[in-house]
Amino acid sequence: MTIKHAEVEQNTLKEILDHAKVSNVIGTLLSCLVTCGISLMSAGSSSNLLRAACEACEAIWSLIDSFEIQSTKENAPPVSPFRNMYVHSLDIINSKGDEYGPFIGKDCDKIVEAVAQAFLTSEDIRVAIFHCLRQRLEASWSSVIQIMLRCCLHNESVASVLCGISNSSVVSRGGDNTIISQVFSIISLCASFDRHPQLDDDTNNNLKSKVSDPSALILHSCLLVASVAQSLVSSRTGTAVNMLTSSPKTQQCRISDLAHHYSLCNGRQHSLQTHSMSMSAILALASILYLESRASPQTTIYDTAFSLIPQTATLCDYIRILTPDDDGDKSSHQLMLSYWHGFRDGCVGLLYYKLIWAGSLDIHEFGGVDMIQNFFDFLGNKYLYETTGLSQFGVLWMVNCLRWFLKGGPSIFRQVFLTMEHVKVLCDLISDVHLKLIGCSVGPGGGKNGIRDIVQAVSYILQFPLDDSVQKLVLQNMESCDKKSMVVEVETSMHMYIQIILEVGLPGQLIKCLEHLELKDTAIPVQLLSIMVNHRSLALELVGKGLLNPKLIKRLLNDSSPTQIKIKVLQIVSEVAKLDEEFHKKIEGADIIHILQQLKAFLTHEDPYIRGWTCNAIGEMCRHSSYFYSLLATQIIALLVGLVFDKDIYPRCRALLAPGNML
Repeated sequence: MTIKHAEVEQNTLKEILDHAKVSNVIGTLLSCLVTCGISLMSAGSSSNLLRAACEACEAIWSLIDSFEIQSTKENAPPVSPFRNMYVHSLDIINSKGDEYGPFIGKDCDKIVEAVAQAFLTSEDIRVAIFHCLRQRLEASWSSVIQIMLRCCLHNESVASVLCGISNSSVVSRGGDNTIISQVFSIISLCASFDRHPQLDDDTNNNLKSKVSDPSALILHSCLLVASVAQSLVSSRTGTAVNMLTSSPKTQQCRISDLAHHYSLCNGRQHSLQTHSMSMSAILALASILYLESRASPQTTIYDTAFSLIPQTATLCDYIRILTPDDDGDKSSHQLMLSYWHGFRDGCVGLLYYKLIWAGSLDIHEFGGVDMIQNFFDFLGNKYLYETTGLSQFGVLWMVNCLRWFLKGGPSIFRQVFLTMEHVKVLCDLISDVHLKLIGCSVGPGGGKNGIRDIVQAVSYILQFPLDDSVQKLVLQNMESCDKKSMVVEVETSMHMYIQIILEVGLPGQLIKCLEHLELKDTAIPVQLLSIMVNHRSLALELVGKGLLNPKLIKRLLNDSSPTQIKIKVLQIVSEVAKLDEEFHKKIEGADIIHILQQLKAFLTHEDPYIRGWTCNAIGEMCRHSSYFYSLLATQIIALLVGLVFDKDIYPRCRALLAPGNML
């Protein structure tokens, strides 16, 4: 009977939702919001209009929620690209295509898309939603926040509008007239309930009695704040000021409210609901600080937040608390704050922020090699349960943490770079499978921006042993003696590291991942390639895997390619040509006519460094033999000689040195 009753309920829900699709209920509800918004702008507050707007939002959320419920009963819930990487083959991914989106079913996706587009294009709808949040009604709050959360995940542009950022300028930067300010007001109001309960006045007590589930309200409000910050990071369209305002007082209030909510939780002593609420507040703060760290050095936001962040050891303890118990308890390990936000995300994000500003690290403060091992266990999917408690953004933070953990000294360096399994884990994150899955998803951590972020993060950390400039940046605040010991460790371990990255197949994967990136986003991986070719064994492997593929070279030297990338490609050609005569044939195989045409054009390029590196490439192509003499003799040599009189010293010096290899 129970099973039959459930089937009847499921069929009834399906019939209702099918009717809602056919009759375009979502269109009617959006039209209702437009009407309410127009009237609210012209006539001010009206109880009837506000009630209609609130009920329209509640209906929209009910529709989305119902489609999600129906879809989860028919299909598995969405899983992050990171998790999917370990359970699906490339063939399956290619056949399913865009089925790996972040939403639960195509019907739900269509509704969210319609609402997001209406929100972006209609000021009337934005006004109606703003007024719904100003009404102190829990159902309206919850509905609007859930709707906006999904719209923000679907379209990153929604985040800018929530913060009051127009296409051309900053309008109010998170001020009182923005939707994000109303979300922070809800978070602040809920904080006041338990900050000073003995001081609550009659109005506050009355309001508190109307909020039946403050923990859930805080949870979803914080997840919306986190998603807005992550969207601004991913789209490179704002700073933390756009969310917290430029007022130090307002910044402090909003950050303190988030800190209050996560201070309520201490390990496992509280209920799961309280724990989830606290982790969402940590995630919100971590996302805001990540947004700020990418925009500027230490600011008033930094000064306000840093003292409120838990100690490094405490954050690491929070991460460990979520690890399966020795007795096999997996329940907490399986939990996610939502389908798109992991339990561990916020703790890892705050840890990353603290590591950036730390000097030399006491490896015992964060658990040393044991903590590093935990990170690689998570990234390598050692825990074969439903989820690792990490979203795609959490994975990105974890990779970035590993880079700054290197301040812990040589023992950390050896664990990260001289353990083949660990280097393989990092390489898997830029595998074809993982990048295709990220590309199929949307929202923070997904799509083209998500591919860009993970490829750049992995490329940057793998570059550390090979690049002095990266080492200086990461180790700049370390004590002199610690820095020297790390430099010695890097130098003595170089051969072993090169052997490891050859065995795990990094050269081929790095070249392959360029196909997934937009041209403007290839700078960091191309820089890693330009460093790797300085080592003969790596250069041999890279050339064998298609580094000089004509299609790739044409793309990287395209007129629209950024100057930085063109210079790196010229450096690659120079280094490959320098190795020996055998590599000259490889260069010719990369469509030498096209390369020579580009070199000829670059000799008159407006950028002096491109002119200089072009001279260098031509000189190196003539180092070992006369293989290219006949091809270079026509016009190119004359232009090269002309650069001896260049107005800029860099191309002038390179032009003087290049003919020396032709003698």
